[in-house]
Amino acid sequence: MKSKPNPFKILLLALVPIVSLVAFTTLEKIEKVLSGINTGNMDTSVQPGDNFNAYVNGNWMKNTKIPDDKASYGAGYMVYEKSQEDVKAIIEASSKGVFRAGSDEQKIGDFYEAYMDTKMRDQKGIAPLLPEYKKIDAITNYTDLAAYFGYANTSGSNIPFSVSVMEDLKDPTQYMLIS
Repeated sequence: MKSKPNPFKILLLALVPIVSLVAFTTLEKIEKVLSGINTGNMDTSVQPGDNFNAYVNGNWMKNTKIPDDKASYGAGYMVYEKSQEDVKAIIEASSKGVFRAGSDEQKIGDFYEAYMDTKMRDQKGIAPLLPEYKKIDAITNYTDLAAYFGYANTSGSNIPFSVSVMEDLKDPTQYMLIS
């Protein structure tokens, strides 16, 4: 008795060449994108054994001006500056748009607008701080002081110091408090 062809196997055999073609095309594109070496920054006129830094970064150093307000400049600082610009753009866009109540954009926009509203801040004065001042005024002994420090640290104030935990520098199997 002759068995019927399995439709799953037929489909699989038909798809293998297509999937292979897509996979190889995608891998080829990924390989081009993944390289982090910008050979345009290299100065190949310098022998790597003579001055490796000049060989790898020579053209970048020749072509990149250190801004007048900086003592040094590099990729790390460029990324930092770009991230600051991006965050500023997000905050400004959030402050100008109309967003769903409770959305991140709405919260960011409201927070920024409250910060920028100097007239309202001047009008309120120190009134928002008065509950905190009352807690401080209620401290009468070392126990109260320690309790307030604990409260302040858990609320993010870090007064008069912050306390956290990390691996012990002398014995990484133990933990230690740091401030």
